[in-house]
Amino acid sequence: MHSGVTVDFSQAGVLGHFMQSCQTIREANALGATFFSLNNPYLEITMEETPEYTYCRYTPKTPFCEEYPTIAAELTKGMMTNAYTNNEKLAGAAIPLEEVSFTFEEPKDTYFYNKIFRVKPKFNQLENCIVFSTHWLNQTTVSYNQELYTVLYNYIQQHYKLPQELLSQKVKQFILGEIDLMHQIEIEDVAKKFMMSVRSLQRKLKEEETSFNQLYEQCRKDLAVLLLKKPELPISDIAYHLNYSSNAAFTKAFKRWESISPEQYRKALVK
Repeated sequence: MHSGVTVDFSQAGVLGHFMQSCQTIREANALGATFFSLNNPYLEITMEETPEYTYCRYTPKTPFCEEYPTIAAELTKGMMTNAYTNNEKLAGAAIPLEEVSFTFEEPKDTYFYNKIFRVKPKFNQLENCIVFSTHWLNQTTVSYNQELYTVLYNYIQQHYKLPQELLSQKVKQFILGEIDLMHQIEIEDVAKKFMMSVRSLQRKLKEEETSFNQLYEQCRKDLAVLLLKKPELPISDIAYHLNYSSNAAFTKAFKRWESISPEQYRKALVK
């Protein structure tokens, strides 16, 4: 576990430098998880993103974990420690965690766990998982370098087999990040972000059987449902946060999604 703190990006070679050059923590994490899972026979890393929280899961692969449970546990702890400390280096700030869980038994001394993660870990759980607020994924990395990223991206694509993420998923992530900053989003903004014309963006999204408007509405719906679970937030603030021109416009959209008003939805949550 101690080794996870001392491992630096430079020790990961080209991939480490590529992760450092990524623009956001989301991009760096997605790259690291994908590459590691494809090229490591012992451990699989997955990342599940919701509007509120992100769940990074670390699952030892069978039969390795069954044959060598102690080594598998140490490898998992080291990787989780490394991932978290490197994320803080990328952010240039401390990232508070919501939860850290491990599948193995609680050790006699948990001091080092508490010191690294700064939250009381849970042991004997169903999964090895780090949970933090999703808004950190939109954080620009302190080491972002567009020129280096472009060079290393081309190199990685030529020398490593990485699955291509759907454009619709990238667009949705971008929209969620911009909405979180309360920015009005236009299709021209998205096209500029992904360095293509509006027509090309529309065509590629159509090939994935979706559109900018559909993705934008889905993001608004997901965030609306999340924010309505927070009773301290006035509905007028939620409408403003989601870039609706008025409460009436937000209510009309919400009724189209859920067939009830935001007020009715919120009341149903407390029953």
